Amino acid sequence: MYTSLHIENFRAFKSLEVSDLARVNLISGENNVGKTSLLEAILIHAGDFRNFFRLRGEQGASSWFYELNRDVPIHIQGEYKLRSGQLSLFPRNSWGYEISVLEEISLELREQITREIQFRASRRTEPDLIRDLIVLRITEKTETPRKEFHMYEYQGQLRLVNERRQFSDVPSSLLASRERVSSRQNAQRFSKLSLNNESERFLEVLKVIDPRIRSARVEVPTDVPVIFVDIGLKQLIPMTLMGDGIDRVASILLSMSEAQDGVVLIDEIENGLHYSKLEQFWSVIYQAALTFNVQLFATTHSYDCIRAAHQAFEQQHSEDFRYHRLDRIRDDGEIVMKSFPPKGLELALELNYEVR
Repeated sequence: MYTSLHIENFRAFKSLEVSDLARVNLISGENNVGKTSLLEAILIHAGDFRNFFRLRGEQGASSWFYELNRDVPIHIQGEYKLRSGQLSLFPRNSWGYEISVLEEISLELREQITREIQFRASRRTEPDLIRDLIVLRITEKTETPRKEFHMYEYQGQLRLVNERRQFSDVPSSLLASRERVSSRQNAQRFSKLSLNNESERFLEVLKVIDPRIRSARVEVPTDVPVIFVDIGLKQLIPMTLMGDGIDRVASILLSMSEAQDGVVLIDEIENGLHYSKLEQFWSVIYQAALTFNVQLFATTHSYDCIRAAHQAFEQQHSEDFRYHRLDRIRDDGEIVMKSFPPKGLELALELNYEVR
């Protein structure tokens, strides 16, 4: 699990220290203080560049840099602690990435990028367009740099050079605020659980939200695989018919199963959930985090969501929860993070302090 992060010159952050992290971390703050940027920084540090490009690839290279200043490199450094007995292909607990604009592009790299662009365009590309390429160099920072790779901006989109390479160090999954996971993707994730004899773990957690659920399986009534559930009716029904709340919770749980022994990032976690179900929801999320051994980072704008999370973990007598708030310092606009231990958050809620 992550124990700390240091972020420099990335999107909303000139310099941000992130510490006092727990298994479950809830992040709030005013608009435009970098809640989503923090999730994206963690996604990058976990090595999931493809997911980042899927979400932000059309925004261009300049949008990565604080105040669009590409002259100052981005640094994302993190401390990550393996659980006892956990095996990893990357047996280290501290690493980071430096992202900078490549001032001089070698002839070999330029030719490789040109071939990739022409392959995608299925035609020859004008030399002037290739000449104006923006290429970013990403260097992993450990005691000795372990890998270096490149990405380029072409016609407003960012792409990795040689997209078939594998980069992910930490299993990770991100759900954007307005993103709805497709039925196909949910079905594929559930099928993977079933093949590994782990689907019961998912169902046990989901039953906390709706006890009617007896079993589930994947069917393909048309061309798209769909999860069907048995809730005691004459026939199975698609899980999507049980409402947005169940569908949202199932998507989150399946994302957690996909990122076992890793990290899950959820933007605006309360979306689609009624406030009266939030405390129960947090109990389910905590159970799933333990079941799949994941660390969760989630953002919210909801006071009800913050209170419900605190109450759910207080009933569990658990120290596995931290609430963090991002604040912009009025003098210079720099953003800082304040973390609330459980007792501190409890006192703030009792006194009706504004903690969002």
